[in-house]
Amino acid sequence: MGYTGPLAEIPVDYLREVMETNTFSTLEFSQPFIKKMVQKGKGKIIFVSSIAGFTTSGFLGPYNASKHALEAIAQCLRDELQPFGVTVATINPGPFDTGFNDRMYDSYKQWFNEDEHFTSIKEIEKAATKMAENQFDPQEMIDKMVENIPQQEHNFRTVCPEKMVPMCQEYQNRQFEIKTDTIDPSKK
Repeated sequence: MGYTGPLAEIPVDYLREVMETNTFSTLEFSQPFIKKMVQKGKGKIIFVSSIAGFTTSGFLGPYNASKHALEAIAQCLRDELQPFGVTVATINPGPFDTGFNDRMYDSYKQWFNEDEHFTSIKEIEKAATKMAENQFDPQEMIDKMVENIPQQEHNFRTVCPEKMVPMCQEYQNRQFEIKTDTIDPSKK
């Protein structure tokens, strides 16, 4: 789930709801299965994360934060559970045309008031339009999941569509070099 809007202005309860659903509930749901897998000495956990877990997008802060946290959980679990024979992986979809992104980008309308907030509504709507115009056919993600899930061994992180891997890696690398008074070039 996700809510959109400027992080400096969104009511924090919306952020809490996204974190509760996408991060805390995901871990809580997984823990009983993890325990059974550890008892058996084998198993595999796959978290459906997002490229939003290692990039950011305008007005998508609550979703980004929840998926960044889920990425950290998956990485920690990967390292902690490997000695018990349990593997952990993530599947990281890009923006697929499932309706989810459109609904998420409309969610600012639940709380945003132009007369009370300093962020321009035009900027939020511009980000929503950009997302709506740049989505992929979900069949590609479905096919990748069907391919990866039964495999005994595969990459820890599976980004789909694969052509987004360099963009995600370059984004992460820029975060080590970007100055405090600069906007990431991908945001312009």
